Amino acid sequence: MDWVAKEARRFGIPAPVAWSMGSLHAATRYATDGDFGSLEAGRRADLVLTNGDGDVHATWLSGKPVIQDGKLTETLERALKVPYRYLPQLTRR
Repeated sequence: MDWVAKEARRFGIPAPVAWSMGSLHAATRYATDGDFGSLEAGRRADLVLTNGDGDVHATWLSGKPVIQDGKLTETLERALKVPYRYLPQLTRR
C-alpha cells in the first residue's frame, strides 16, 4: 500500500490524504477496516515510520518492531519462516 501513497503524492495529493488512500481506504475496500487502516483503540498496532519521501525507517506489527533502521529484526526473520495466509476477503474475486 505504500506504492499507492507514493503515487498519490507524486500526483500532488497532500500527504495525509495519500496515506489514508494507502491504508484506511484499502482496508475499507477489503472489509478489514475493523482491525486495520487507522490508529485508534481496538485496532491492531501496525505502524510504519517514514521520512518525507515515504522511505520506511521502522515498522511495527501487532505492536512489535519488525523493521528498525531499514533492517529486518529477529521478530520478522522468525515470522517470515511461517507461510503467510491471506484473509479470505483478500482472496475473493
